[in-house]
Amino acid sequence: MIVELHSDVLLHVSDLFARGVKNKFGLLLGYGLDDRLVVVKPIELAQVDPQYLEKRYSLFKDVYPNLSLVGVYEIGGNNPDRVNMLDISFEPRLYLSVDESIQFKSFVEGNLVKTVIESSETEVITTKTIDSSKDYTKGRSKEDLTVAEFNQNMTSTLTKLYERLNKILETEGMDREIVEIANALRCYKHVKQPTDTKLQVAELALITEQIAELESAKIGIAKKILVKEPGLV
Repeated sequence: MIVELHSDVLLHVSDLFARGVKNKFGLLLGYGLDDRLVVVKPIELAQVDPQYLEKRYSLFKDVYPNLSLVGVYEIGGNNPDRVNMLDISFEPRLYLSVDESIQFKSFVEGNLVKTVIESSETEVITTKTIDSSKDYTKGRSKEDLTVAEFNQNMTSTLTKLYERLNKILETEGMDREIVEIANALRCYKHVKQPTDTKLQVAELALITEQIAELESAKIGIAKKILVKEPGLV
């Protein structure tokens, strides 16, 4: 017999340690196969009382109808007989002991059996992706970038801002956002090469010119309205 723990059990136990929960006794939901018990969901208990245990189990059974009670867990305990305090009938009966270093021991019907941690397909993919992309997880500051990398990042950023600006100019009433983009560009630090500074100045000049054209167009529209509606003057 093998006891297979899903990741929710590890997260649950870690959370109990982090919160310093006094009562470290709870129920385990899962299902049985021919050669193993699969533990899927742990249930935290506020108190150890037979009636409370049964009520708590009934609530979770409605939420997880495909799972059954397979046993109990206890942090800091090492007494497999504790599983017999449950009045609920189920078998085989699992007692999962967890020590202070979060090491698991599984007892089925009082006998020590092998415990394995089962990872879902999503968890395996995530772990492999993180491990194979260590540079991505570490990140790099601007100070660590080379001049070429900084220039490339700046060019990409300015290009995206310019594309966004063109879209904004096609929409009426977006003057404020244009000014915000111009201010954002001004907040960029000066780079190491004069050519990069010139690039920023050129982009800012372009934005200023486009804002002026937008304002001029609006003034022209306003004048036409006033000419057609003399009563407004």
